[in-house]
Amino acid sequence: AYVTVKEGANVRGEDVVRWAKYQSDISSFMVPREVEVVKELPKTSTGKIKKMELREWAKKGTGS
Repeated sequence: AYVTVKEGANVRGEDVVRWAKYQSDISSFMVPREVEVVKELPKTSTGKIKKMELREWAKKGTGS
C-alpha cells in the first residue's frame, strides 16, 4: 500500500502495518503486508488517483 502523511509527520511504513495489526479494528485479512510512505500519490488532472501508475510502482518496487 502507498500512503501519504501530513508534512512534518515522522511515520514509517512499518509503523502503519503495526498499527493496523494491533491497534485498529481492521480485520486481519485487510491489513497490508507492506506500506510505503510517499510524498504524494500520482493524480490525473481531475484529481483522481492514477491506479495504473501505482501498479507500475509496485512492479518496480519503488515509490516514484
